[in-house]
Amino acid sequence: MITGAPQFHDQNFTKPIADYLEYGLRYNNNWGTYNGQYLTERRNFYHKPVANLNWDWNIDSSTSLSTVLYASWGNGGGTGDRGNRIRTDDGYIDYDAIYAFNNSVPNGAGGYFAAGGGYITRASMNLHNWYGLISNFEKQLSDNLTWNVGFDLRTYYGKHFRVVSNFHGLNSWQENIRLRDQNNDHQTYGTFGTYKQVIATESFRPSGWAAAFNSYPEEQKIAYNNEERISYGGLFTQLEYATDQFSAFFQGSISNQYHQRFDPYQYADQSLIDGTSPQWTGTPLPAGIEPGVDSEKVNNFGYNAKGGFSYSPTDQHSFYFNTGYYNRQPYHDNIYLNFTNQINPLTENEKIFGLEAGYGYSSSIFSGNINLYRTSWKDRVVTSSDVVDDVVTFTSNFGAEQLHSGIELDAKVRPCSGLSLNAFASIGDWQYKGETVTQVTDEERNVISTENQDIDGGKVGGAAQLSGGLGFAYRISNMFSIDSDFRYYDNLYADVGAIKENLELPSFSLLDAGVTFNLPVGIDKTKNLKIRANMNNVLDKEYISRLTTANFAEAGDELYEGIAVSNQGYFGWGRTWNVTLRYDF
Repeated sequence: MITGAPQFHDQNFTKPIADYLEYGLRYNNNWGTYNGQYLTERRNFYHKPVANLNWDWNIDSSTSLSTVLYASWGNGGGTGDRGNRIRTDDGYIDYDAIYAFNNSVPNGAGGYFAAGGGYITRASMNLHNWYGLISNFEKQLSDNLTWNVGFDLRTYYGKHFRVVSNFHGLNSWQENIRLRDQNNDHQTYGTFGTYKQVIATESFRPSGWAAAFNSYPEEQKIAYNNEERISYGGLFTQLEYATDQFSAFFQGSISNQYHQRFDPYQYADQSLIDGTSPQWTGTPLPAGIEPGVDSEKVNNFGYNAKGGFSYSPTDQHSFYFNTGYYNRQPYHDNIYLNFTNQINPLTENEKIFGLEAGYGYSSSIFSGNINLYRTSWKDRVVTSSDVVDDVVTFTSNFGAEQLHSGIELDAKVRPCSGLSLNAFASIGDWQYKGETVTQVTDEERNVISTENQDIDGGKVGGAAQLSGGLGFAYRISNMFSIDSDFRYYDNLYADVGAIKENLELPSFSLLDAGVTFNLPVGIDKTKNLKIRANMNNVLDKEYISRLTTANFAEAGDELYEGIAVSNQGYFGWGRTWNVTLRYDF
């Protein structure tokens, strides 16, 4: 089986609440016009075809082997600004003025922090090849006991770099790269002006389909250019006992990950050392400099174990309990410090310990469930981003611990034929514990600050910790039905990573509604044509859905529902609708 779907979409970034109040709740300043035609600065584009070769072997009536060999080839990236952006008075990008300025640059030779200046749209590329093999052996040991064992092998090679997407009237773009030595330190070799020089003259269209077939010459890459290899090998097993009333299982796995980083862009390679590189300008490198392109190899061992049971003494009642421990290896970007080949001493395996239990009741008229959970997640690397005055910053919290606990309930009542009423509630307490090392970097991967922070008791942001809802569905006839849901959200905090004092957003509620028309078709009426129409946020509720800053209001601040309008974030969509057509056969 081979599947793939090239895609692109333009993007909107967080902005101050004040900007939304001035320009409208759907304000997006990542675009402008040139000669009256739409141009965007921020476009995401990708194509990731996946190929699977599946083999299922029924060895005998109680034994089977299932194997999948797969491959994936991802190509694409995202665009952004580089150079001197010009905006209109209402905040949009003034491409007419940008073209006029670029046309004034001598010889059309622009550059980043170089003579001439100018502006380009760059594309940050992410290309990778991913291959894997998964095999699972299953044995029915008895009528009630089943054993599974298998392995999981994967290897991934990724390439990350930037190229020019649009010169906007320039002929070339120059960047001067200050190199690092084998100790990962920045060095200025020889006299001032000694650097690795890159002059890009080609542009590449931001398209998922084009990215799948483009070649990107080394001399056309700007800003950064690094590669990585990640290989993974794991073994897993599960033993399950099941009867009509009782089931229990144990699952466990072990794995090892291997990481290595390659950076021919910001480190001296052999061609720079012996003076044969055409991209080297200035005096030769001093004696004793060694190639530093390849990082040290890193191996991380991980494992997990999980067990649980469920018990149904009658058809109406059921109970369950699960517990598990997960020792998970860190992500690649958290292993190597500040996007260099230097290994991050703060990175550890994440430790996750979870407990969950629940009870369910079911009858012809009423069904309901209650679930309890508690999860401790230690040594996390929590990341967040922010955009202020077009400056993008990234915040990483190393060694963070999160403690999540809560209760979830849902119920459905069927008082008469064709009508069902439903309700749900979720009450959580999600907090950070202890201390963390917090690092802030800019979009060019330069470290702005590093500090220790007390985060104990800080609220986890990004999702409502209290939510609930009511709804109904009514089948008027075999062909026509209606439904509606009302939902309430509270205890929602800013999505700013791990901090001690987080900002709580105003609570809000939403009402959705839908209608469904089902038309049996065909000679025997066994096929169905289904038309579904939804209206979301029927009451056109205005609400803040997410904040990426936590600026507490001070005396004299302009406020929106108690929140300082200097805070950055998103408003929720207003009233929206969609229609779907589905054919079942």
